[in-house]
Amino acid sequence: MYIRAMWCMFKKTILLFCKVGFFHSTVLAHTFHSDSTESSLLKFEAGFDMFFFLNVFRRTYSPEIETPIFSLTIIHHLEPEIEMRVIAGMGKLDYTIQNNSLPSNSSNTTSYRFRLGLEKEVFCNKRWMFFYGADMFFNKDIIQTIQPSGSEIITDNQNNTSYGIVPLAGVKYFITPRIILSTEMDFYMSYFYNLDNSSYKINPKENSALLSHGFNTSFFPPNDINLLFKF
Repeated sequence: MYIRAMWCMFKKTILLFCKVGFFHSTVLAHTFHSDSTESSLLKFEAGFDMFFFLNVFRRTYSPEIETPIFSLTIIHHLEPEIEMRVIAGMGKLDYTIQNNSLPSNSSNTTSYRFRLGLEKEVFCNKRWMFFYGADMFFNKDIIQTIQPSGSEIITDNQNNTSYGIVPLAGVKYFITPRIILSTEMDFYMSYFYNLDNSSYKINPKENSALLSHGFNTSFFPPNDINLLFKF
């Protein structure tokens, strides 16, 4: 009798756990399905590049480091797997190199970035997504450098422009159906037009202008992380 009673209690316990597990799985599945359904109805994503803030709060500067660009991204879902996106960015960097015996060297740079294109999404699972596409882009950099040389002061003004197309591929990670991290690699195919004017304060006869233009290609591996919000 004791063994039969224990067996009956064991079966009831197993049955109770099964019912609780089934209910819990049903609730989770329904919740994720609801979130996924709600997410599929959201047509826009907006976000920014998080690495910008790391560059801004860096305490030292090296001329070899590119001007930090703050960029905003807007994505519109034209179809369930097709998106149109716009990326606009701007950056400004001023620095001075002190010299005990000569006037200081100074430089200031203003940069503008704009991209417009399409991308296609391929879901790997509920968290990961692969995407690929292409953008048209326009970049502009305005650079002024003041450099003393003996008693002479040389001012160099550069106006650099480039535009073209950018094939791209990347991944997105869904923290939640509404919060996304993304990164991508880009292959730039561009036409550039650079104008460099040098002027001399004491001896203006040495003033010069240099114009260069041509085609260029460059590959950029994933080097930024965008935080996107879906709405």
